[in-house]
Amino acid sequence: MPHTTRLSVTQAVILVGVLSGLVGCAAPMMHAVMRGDQAKVQTLLDKRSDVNTPVYLGGGPQYRSPPLVLAAWAGQADMVQLLLDKGADVEKKDYNGDTALMQAAYYGRTEVVKLLLAAGADPLARNNNKGTALMAAKRGAEGAVTYNDPSRLVELPKVMQLLEEAERKARRRSGKQAEQTAVQATLEATLPAIQAAEQQGDDARQAGKPEDVLPSYVAALRAAPPGT
Repeated sequence: MPHTTRLSVTQAVILVGVLSGLVGCAAPMMHAVMRGDQAKVQTLLDKRSDVNTPVYLGGGPQYRSPPLVLAAWAGQADMVQLLLDKGADVEKKDYNGDTALMQAAYYGRTEVVKLLLAAGADPLARNNNKGTALMAAKRGAEGAVTYNDPSRLVELPKVMQLLEEAERKARRRSGKQAEQTAVQATLEATLPAIQAAEQQGDDARQAGKPEDVLPSYVAALRAAPPGT
């Protein structure tokens, strides 16, 4: 039975772009990024005002993708690093709402996933279909099994492990930030009461009534907003 490969929407769109490029219709940046041609990309970047400007993929005006997402899709780790060094936004999304991390995850680009996570890519970000990078990796694994793609079958478990750990860390950070925000809000709400208590304590001391200092603090603090 002959081996067949089913193209994803992204692959099909990029293939159309590549074929269009043969007659000069697609952006040179797309081809240079996917080939890993760093010299060409550097030359093109020197002429561009923004490394994050989406590249036209061909097949319709809506099909555009940031160079970093293309590099991640193609598994060009050195290109990903170059674009990051040039200031590429690690959270910039393509026409489908996918980040570079999502594309790298789906195709089992382990080294690219490591680079993007180290650069601060958000593993909890979601695309237009509410999917995360970990979900993309799981879908990629299902496809790899269905279409018997050995290289992805080897790499995707590693990618999923990386992303599971990244998600746990991100959730812990998110929880700590929420706790810190709540503490800060409590302190800000309590501050006027503390200042009032200090003033009443000072007034009591100046009046020669030190025995009234503590009750003054207590009274002022009781006047603080509820929940503080």
